[in-house]
Amino acid sequence: MSKRTFSAGLVLVLLMQFLFLSGCEKVKTTSTNSNLVFNGLEVKKGQLQNDALVSGKIEAGQMANVVSKVSGKVGQVNVDVGSKVKKGQVLLNLEANDLEVNIDATQAAADTARINYDLALKQHQRGQSLLSSYAISQADYENNFQGVYLKAEAGLRLAQSNLEKAQIA
Repeated sequence: MSKRTFSAGLVLVLLMQFLFLSGCEKVKTTSTNSNLVFNGLEVKKGQLQNDALVSGKIEAGQMANVVSKVSGKVGQVNVDVGSKVKKGQVLLNLEANDLEVNIDATQAAADTARINYDLALKQHQRGQSLLSSYAISQADYENNFQGVYLKAEAGLRLAQSNLEKAQIA
């Protein structure tokens, strides 16, 4: 090995050792009133805090429109804006007066539909009798007896369905 290569290697090793040791400086610590000072900052023994005070705007990750099956005045609201709610939780109550009036009205409509149906059924039976004795034409039977009966039957089913919905609410 030549002297020149050996000298260059020695210089390189010394330079690396100097750089390594210059990065390792002693930490300055002083003690004041049983508190430790590290790089000019006072270190105190205590509990770590696991919260932070921040400002900003929070938006819901999921939103839903709420629609009532019945109409009425709101009597009581059971949740606040922004509250977490669960499926099936009662959000508000309607005033009982409006519900009772709605039930009474739908009951009256169901009673009227029942009367119309009973009358239409009797008329339909008379029409069948007239049709079988060839006293009326098929067209007259369908227009004046069967059509009226089918409309009354559909009206009764609708009124009963509305009454059931009103009673559930």
